[in-house]
Amino acid sequence: MTPATTPPHIPTRTPRRRALSALAIAALLPLAGCSDASYTKVTNTDLPPGFYLSGEFVELGPRDPNAPEPEWIDPCNEIPEDILEDIGMKRGTRSGGTIFGVNGCSGPVSEKLTNNIEYPTNQIIQGILSGPAPNSQFLTHSDFASNGFLEDIPGVITLKNDEGCGLSTDTERGLFVIYIDDIGENLTGDEACEIATKSFYRLYNQLREQK
Repeated sequence: MTPATTPPHIPTRTPRRRALSALAIAALLPLAGCSDASYTKVTNTDLPPGFYLSGEFVELGPRDPNAPEPEWIDPCNEIPEDILEDIGMKRGTRSGGTIFGVNGCSGPVSEKLTNNIEYPTNQIIQGILSGPAPNSQFLTHSDFASNGFLEDIPGVITLKNDEGCGLSTDTERGLFVIYIDDIGENLTGDEACEIATKSFYRLYNQLREQK
């Protein structure tokens, strides 16, 4: 992993194809192959935007820069093991830690996120990151694709190129990112975004039920 100011989910190899518009990305959402609504939309709308971690509700939105520094999210230690395993990141298959103030880990992708297509575990990588950098840093990034990508989760920014896709949002405990890297050139950027979107919704919905 690298610092949050250089998103690790967007490799710097020479692009194979040009990115489509944000509208084209959004058009992919209805194509999700899972009948379970938790992969494609917010299922618990009674709560404000946010999710539970370590027994406390973490609200979405930019953090007050004048407020005391919070305890940054440590996603792969705070997200319950069964939830990580559900998206494919089973204990023993993932790796990670803290580098330059960024907490996170990476690992395989569940076939539930890929329309039951099995990809080699060393070619399609999924990662979850968190750190102190604001989500607004990505608005001028060369791979910026969309702001407000998910209609029912505010503030989600999408970065996309031909080798991967990442979805990020601000929380009161720092940046929260889910990304898909295609190391083996199996996916288009749009396909990577579809997988990342399913993973984001699935994690978000399950964490909203963890009190």
